Amino acid sequence: GRLRHVLQRFQSPDDAVINYVNSLAIPLCAAGSLTNLLRPRIIPESCMHHGEYQSGQSAASAHSRRQGFDAARAASGIFAALMATIFLSPLWERGPFTLGALTTIQLADTPIPVGALYLLFPAWCALWMMSHITARGRGWRWGDPRLTLPLLALSALTLLKLSPLAHPIAALETVGGVLLLATCYLFIVNHAAHLRAYLPLFTLVCAIQSIFALLQFVTQSAIGYEQLTGYTLDLEASGVAVLGASDGTRVLRAYGLTAHPNLLGGFLALSSIALIGWKTNGSRWRTMALIGLRVLMLSAMLVSFSRAAWLGYAVGLVTWVI
Repeated sequence: GRLRHVLQRFQSPDDAVINYVNSLAIPLCAAGSLTNLLRPRIIPESCMHHGEYQSGQSAASAHSRRQGFDAARAASGIFAALMATIFLSPLWERGPFTLGALTTIQLADTPIPVGALYLLFPAWCALWMMSHITARGRGWRWGDPRLTLPLLALSALTLLKLSPLAHPIAALETVGGVLLLATCYLFIVNHAAHLRAYLPLFTLVCAIQSIFALLQFVTQSAIGYEQLTGYTLDLEASGVAVLGASDGTRVLRAYGLTAHPNLLGGFLALSSIALIGWKTNGSRWRTMALIGLRVLMLSAMLVSFSRAAWLGYAVGLVTWVI
């Protein structure tokens, strides 16, 4: 009976996870841990014939679990590692994605190292496809139309406004971002049951971003950002996001570990809304920690001075309540 209860928890995500998916139409759930990849899920032979466990699973998928390997869980582990790294990397051309360079590409006469982490992208996609091939009884899901259709419209509008001839590098980055967005969204939609494991690492990423953002604003320096990118955020330099006062004083907006304060604000706004649905099962310490994290995130969002993020958070909060 205890094993049956555990298996039911693996098969049916709780309301917090369902609310989390419905609140995030884009892949901001960069959480989970590599234990999904490293820890095999072995089910005793006597349980393989249990009706509730076999529901929606094909014989091939059941066979893969008997062998101790689950392609979906492996793909989830790689997805978690990739998303956490992306959300903590201000620039793709500098930082973690350039480590262990396999080759170098030339963009606008600038050499860009292509690091070993890029290999995780094809590995993730391959394992994801393998999980669908082995689980023949599981259909492909495209998500709630109320989320999918607006996301498609926004993506199409973004691509239509590109100027590839005038700004080829920016166009390439935008196309890559839209493709990554679509791929991650479909992965989340088709693997919602795994989101329970993603939440702890997701909250850690949010906490790291918030802490660095507040430190940057308080010290008016590029703490964290400079170490990862090699760039300094000079208040007098052109292109640095600052607030200008009437007396000529310039105040640095918080970047966190993102390329721009607006990106930081948008990430924290959506993440704060997503965490509303996360329950702590009555644990006093977890509840206090979650409240502290929310305060930390909202404070960091405020010092990003992103008006779009503030408005997005307000609209999202009202929508959630309604």
